[in-house]
Amino acid sequence: MSQASAPSIALDAILQPIENANGLPNQAYTSNDFLAQERDHVLGKSWAGLWFASDLPKKGYVKPAEPRACDRSVEHLRLFYVGDEALSDEHAASRNATLESWRVVFSEDIDAVEGMQRGRQPPGYDGGVFSPVMDNPTHHFHQWVARKLQAAQS
Repeated sequence: MSQASAPSIALDAILQPIENANGLPNQAYTSNDFLAQERDHVLGKSWAGLWFASDLPKKGYVKPAEPRACDRSVEHLRLFYVGDEALSDEHAASRNATLESWRVVFSEDIDAVEGMQRGRQPPGYDGGVFSPVMDNPTHHFHQWVARKLQAAQS
């Protein structure tokens, strides 16, 4: 994406202290141009992994998401097993049951996630405000994205 076609967003409002900051605007969630800029200048060059092993909800669990468009992502569920015995035919039924149980759990989240995305679609959504008590990690993430985008635009 050329710098000329990069979407323009109000980064200054994101970079304010949490009490005065706005989150990323709706185009961060609805614009394919923004998605491309984020992929090329923010996430693609900075993230090799998302968690420490101790932070995974279950050992051997990884679920990367692949953004395909601003309104569509594909989640890839991967389960990893340790030791050759875990991959033997003897444990095939257990591996299949584990995979299916995770599929059921994640399918329960689809409506909530899609509802949040629909809520960001209206033109009046401006990124919202942060709660200084609850939103510090989200605020820091939004600021990190904004700084990466500023650097890409300069």
